[in-house]
Amino acid sequence: MSREFNRVAIIGVGLIGGSLAKAIKKSGIAKEVVGYFKRESSLKKAKKLNLLDGYYRDLDQAVLGSDLIILATPVYSIIDIGKAIKGSLLEEALITDAGSTKREIVNELTKLYPKNYLGAHPLAGSEKRGVEYANSELFKNKVVILTPTEKTPIAVFRKLKLFWKSIGMKIVVLDPDTHDKMLSKVSHLPHLLMCLLLESVTKDDLRFASSGFRDATRIAASDSKLWSDILLSNRKNIIKDIDDYIKMLLKYKNFIKKGSREELQSSIANAASKRRQLG
Repeated sequence: MSREFNRVAIIGVGLIGGSLAKAIKKSGIAKEVVGYFKRESSLKKAKKLNLLDGYYRDLDQAVLGSDLIILATPVYSIIDIGKAIKGSLLEEALITDAGSTKREIVNELTKLYPKNYLGAHPLAGSEKRGVEYANSELFKNKVVILTPTEKTPIAVFRKLKLFWKSIGMKIVVLDPDTHDKMLSKVSHLPHLLMCLLLESVTKDDLRFASSGFRDATRIAASDSKLWSDILLSNRKNIIKDIDDYIKMLLKYKNFIKKGSREELQSSIANAASKRRQLG
């Protein structure tokens, strides 16, 4: 892989940001990779791992001279940081992000950087938190959703598409609204439901939790700030999906209440068929 970037700055070096650093270095697409850290403790962990070529607690210093900036923080922090760094960037610097919702981020950052920004959402992650879990293979053969608008220059799209492909990702292109509607159903609502399931049981109940319960609720161990930002920034879609889910739950409740074995079996079989499609 040829070096397309001289200096990549990753803003927010946790699991995703740290994994990006490792993947970028492995790909050879950049000469230098540096990172911004909000917490000194995370910076020290990253240094011990020899993760980066530069470590910064100052935003302006982190982005100075960088020709690609990746914003890998919670949703509302992405927007705030995008505003904060505007005066410190190279004129030709490209900006992308790893935010789990896109409409608000894309709206704000496109206004700030109409000639330099392309929204992205790499569909990769873990319930584990922290730079110490960074993994260079986290993105390999996973999907990244790119969310260009009519204002996105084709040259920016092509170069950032090449970047995400260089770390092993498969490219899917969606508009920001479609992205948020789809991810609400397959990511954001499931996460919320697992949180509610855990809230509904007592510590004593957990003594009897099977491996199935553990597997189903694994995602609920994720970062609370990250997920509160995701749910609030996609509130319109998640509220609609909650309402639809309540209707489905009431349907199942009615089947059980009436003792409708045939209807219950049919619904469960339909769900099982969809699950098998996932492989």
